[in-house]
Amino acid sequence: MEAELAGFTSGATLRTIETQPGTYHVKQFNNQGLPKMLPSQISKDWHPFNSTIGVVEVHGYTHSLAFDTIAQASIYGIQLGTFSGNPDQRFSIRVDLHFARGTITFSIRGDDVWLGVNMQVVRLGVDNVFESVQCVENKLLHTMPQIRPEPWVPTPMM
Repeated sequence: MEAELAGFTSGATLRTIETQPGTYHVKQFNNQGLPKMLPSQISKDWHPFNSTIGVVEVHGYTHSLAFDTIAQASIYGIQLGTFSGNPDQRFSIRVDLHFARGTITFSIRGDDVWLGVNMQVVRLGVDNVFESVQCVENKLLHTMPQIRPEPWVPTPMM
């Protein structure tokens, strides 16, 4: 089931300048980055992360108790958007662009939050010829702290 997110769009902002007759310069503007969380939303339970796998950059925050995650992803510096989900359930971003196709996935293994990229990307290869390459990698984002019981909570006797 696909649902379009109203009001959520992404793209590259370009500026074209004619530097002299018949000569043009096209420049991409930098994106603004992940919206900062409001001070009331930040607590010691939110852990920032910043990770790069190949041409994919992902950064954001993960909640240490609920594993809720907010992340912003980009490929070759082009922002894909800001996404939220819970890697303990299912949290993935399917990418279908002219120069990149595949998935960015967040998952939980034990107390660890992992970032996975499985993507076919186009790059400039040998002799300035474009080539398609597979980018497959998993990277540890966080090891979440163990929740320790309060001192008054009875523990099993050994």
